[in-house]
Amino acid sequence: MQEQGSPGTPKEIMRSMMVFSLTIILGTVVFAGVMVMVHFTSGPVMDGQEPFFKEIISYVAAGIGFFSCMAAIRIFKKMKSSGYSQVALTGRLTRYRSTLIAYLAACEGAALFAIIAFFMTGIFWLLIIAALMLGVMMLKLPLRKKIIADLELDWKEQQELE
Repeated sequence: MQEQGSPGTPKEIMRSMMVFSLTIILGTVVFAGVMVMVHFTSGPVMDGQEPFFKEIISYVAAGIGFFSCMAAIRIFKKMKSSGYSQVALTGRLTRYRSTLIAYLAACEGAALFAIIAFFMTGIFWLLIIAALMLGVMMLKLPLRKKIIADLELDWKEQQELE
């Protein structure tokens, strides 16, 4: 029986990363769908507001999306540049998982902000920002080939992932 605090096997770590990633992505898609349905049934929350205020919110959402995307990319570059090839595979996968969580959090935050801004203003192009952020999240979906490439695993370590 495995202890509660241990990280698990490499295969289990990979599976947990995939489940977590898909849950975050699917949750964001469902939230966007609900907000679109609410928009069509009730209309935007800020329907009577000045157009200038709606425009400011949309520019803020675009800025948050851009900076979150840049921060997420930087998070992964920082992980790759930190030399930890001497660490055991489970340790590297655990670090990869932590990096992936930070990456997804940055992207999800921007996507949720854009969806909420759409809900408030009714400006549909804000959903494009959310869709772009979902695309950026899907770029780092923890597939076996991507993990092998990102962590530069040797043949023996690759066999441990199966």
